[in-house]
Amino acid sequence: MRASAALPPLQQIASTNPDPSWRPSDAQRSSIEVVTKAYFTVRDSNKAEAAYAFLSERQKQYVPFPTYSRMLEEFNAKAGEVQDRTLRKLTWYKDTPQAGPGLYVAVDFSSKFSGLALHCGYIVWHEQSDGSFLQVREEVNLIDNATMAKLKPEQLESVRKQFRC
Repeated sequence: MRASAALPPLQQIASTNPDPSWRPSDAQRSSIEVVTKAYFTVRDSNKAEAAYAFLSERQKQYVPFPTYSRMLEEFNAKAGEVQDRTLRKLTWYKDTPQAGPGLYVAVDFSSKFSGLALHCGYIVWHEQSDGSFLQVREEVNLIDNATMAKLKPEQLESVRKQFRC
């Protein structure tokens, strides 16, 4: 993955955190960027087994490995070569009523691929007892080049807003 030379991702603390003064440590901030980039690197290289290892047990229950592997292969075939990826924002959730106890981090990203006109989304990571992070959710939005060619500029703007790209 070629990372964009842009600024570091925006850091945001969720307003739902019970302790509004809590902040992630430097190690946590660094770790989440490293794990996210490592995950994308193995995905972009079509290494399904290595990418699947980043998923939490709960995620693996929802998406069995054969399904994950097939979806990854299909995505990479459609997307083509990754040209750039930007981690845009990190939102930290600690002990929130929605997620429960623990630390969760949503990483918003956008990417450029040779076969896609638009690709963005977010990954939610959950900190484990050993300080590592496992993926508990991934949301991806994309438009391929053929579909993009059919969109009018105002439609594209509407789609970008809807996708939050």
